[in-house]
Amino acid sequence: MSCLEVRLAGERVRIGVEGTLAEWFEELYGTGARRISDDAVPLVLRASGLWRGARLVRRTASREELRQVAEWAVTCEAARRARARSVVLHGAWVATKRSAVLILGKHGYGKTTLAVRLALGRGWRLLADDAVVLRRGRIEAVARPVRLKPGSDRVLPELARLKFDRAPWREDWPALVPLQEFSRGGRSRPTRNVVVLGKPSARAVRVERLPAGLAVAEVAKYVWSFRERPAESLEAIVRFLKGRAVHRVSGGELDEREAAIAAVAR
Repeated sequence: MSCLEVRLAGERVRIGVEGTLAEWFEELYGTGARRISDDAVPLVLRASGLWRGARLVRRTASREELRQVAEWAVTCEAARRARARSVVLHGAWVATKRSAVLILGKHGYGKTTLAVRLALGRGWRLLADDAVVLRRGRIEAVARPVRLKPGSDRVLPELARLKFDRAPWREDWPALVPLQEFSRGGRSRPTRNVVVLGKPSARAVRVERLPAGLAVAEVAKYVWSFRERPAESLEAIVRFLKGRAVHRVSGGELDEREAAIAAVAR
């Protein structure tokens, strides 16, 4: 068995893996994963599924399911540890050459699709696809792989330029693509804007800037486990939003929403 240490949002998650999964992890996380000699790892991946110590957490029926469960387990473990002293937000984080934009929205509202379109179509950097951490008024990426749902290539023809394993789509799993494919090079940029996505629709896109109080309330909706530490979460959000603009982008289809976010970032 190989033991690895995966670094996400400043947290170090150790996991034991059997067979060739070690190479898969190293490819998926790049420099964020390294092999270690310590056998005392809390999570272990075996052919039968995911184990925590002597307890089977999830039995898996296929190799692809095992990979999906493993990636999610590592992300959840890192987020759980980060929540102990920070605020974790469910959102995508993208950057132009001048500034960065945090994109928040419910599951299914198109955060990943928009972020990938901005990265591949406009040359932006995709810094985080699904989660970020607020620490001391600043953002840190939870640099998990980008999860592309089956059929993503129909709305994102730009994906044809990328080489990634599309086999998971045949089993109706998302394809896991290393984040570095969308964020090569460049320096960190200040995050000046936050965009809260409404539901996409055939109606014309609408962009509105939110007043301070409503902005805090809207951002709070996307805190992982807000009820655990509501007062600290609100304090961290207020600190983060100071001097930053929050816009709600509702309606519109992909092209209109992409253009709206690009306009907000100017």
